Amino acid sequence: MKGSLRRLQTDVIDLYQLHGPNRGSYHFRKMWSCDPRGTSAAAVTAHMTDVLLEARALSAEGKIRHVGLSNESV
Repeated sequence: MKGSLRRLQTDVIDLYQLHGPNRGSYHFRKMWSCDPRGTSAAAVTAHMTDVLLEARALSAEGKIRHVGLSNESV
């Protein structure tokens, strides 16, 4: 994160936008070859938990103000 902030010439990211994984469904099917059928729900949950915990830590450090999420289902 330190390197990214330096390259962006800033001390804080106002909005860190997360995007759901590339999927073999909806309109993304036409753009990417990702096939999520072989991925276990537990692995996906563990990965997303890691990502969100890191985002929370960076937010607590004042490096990220807000986290957004797009192209993800409920």
